[in-house]
Amino acid sequence: MSNKRASSLIILVILIVIALALSGGLFYFLQKERVNNVNLGRQLEEVMAKQAAVESELNKAQGMVSSLKEKLSDTEKKFVDLSQDLEEERNSKEEAFSQVARLQQEVEQQKTLKTELQKKLESAITDARASQEKLSELNSKKTELEVKLKELETKSSELEAKVRGIELGTIVVAPKANKAAEKKAAALAKKAEEKAKKEAEKIRKAEEKAKKAAEAKVKKEAKKAPVAPKAPAAVVSSKNVPEGSVVVVNKDYNFAVINLGTNDGVKNDTIFSLYHEDKYIGDVRVEKVHDSMSAAGFLSDDLKDKVSEGDKAVFKK
Repeated sequence: MSNKRASSLIILVILIVIALALSGGLFYFLQKERVNNVNLGRQLEEVMAKQAAVESELNKAQGMVSSLKEKLSDTEKKFVDLSQDLEEERNSKEEAFSQVARLQQEVEQQKTLKTELQKKLESAITDARASQEKLSELNSKKTELEVKLKELETKSSELEAKVRGIELGTIVVAPKANKAAEKKAAALAKKAEEKAKKEAEKIRKAEEKAKKAAEAKVKKEAKKAPVAPKAPAAVVSSKNVPEGSVVVVNKDYNFAVINLGTNDGVKNDTIFSLYHEDKYIGDVRVEKVHDSMSAAGFLSDDLKDKVSEGDKAVFKK
């Protein structure tokens, strides 16, 4: 019995020891598990804090992405606008280049036309000079005819005086002969006078015809001259009239032709000062204006003896 009790006691002690060992181990594991839970809680808090920080960074990143998207959209719009501006600028440059090319062609055409006009003007000047020479010849003929007319008038007056101075007795002796002589002298005088008047009329008509022909030719050549294209808003002012020169001088009718016209701002009653070899010689007033030339009358009687072709014409008022 004592052995059974002793063995039971031993078993009990062993069981107690085992229970204590198990309790100690369990307590150790529980304590360790508690520490692990605390560590895990800390780690979880850190993870949550990191997650919050990451979420904040993510929100910031999303905001930045949205801002970048807006900036990208604005940049794309600016790029499109810039592309359109570049396209328009390129088109405007191409148009400007084409306009420059057209203007160069027009300038070349104007140069050619100017050369042709200069040739025609020189031809017109030559014809005008020829007309003036013819006119001078006609004037000399007119002078000769006037001299002859005066001589005939003198002779007619002498014959009339002789007829009237015949004494009455002579008339009684030979009345028929004296009457016949008187009639014949009167007829000759009248015929000579009529002939002289006809010649003078012919000369006057020839002078008018020559003058009209010269003016018509100058006007015709001036009308044929093309006008350079003008700017839409450009207005020619008499204040901007350039210097010109005398191309034709008509001393018989007291006028000169200047190579400036309405295209250069010249108007009726415009006054030019004339210079011969840079020396002032007098003024002329414009009476007729064409596109590229004008006719101006002398304002002083002695100017026609001073002016010559090629003299400079400067705008006065």
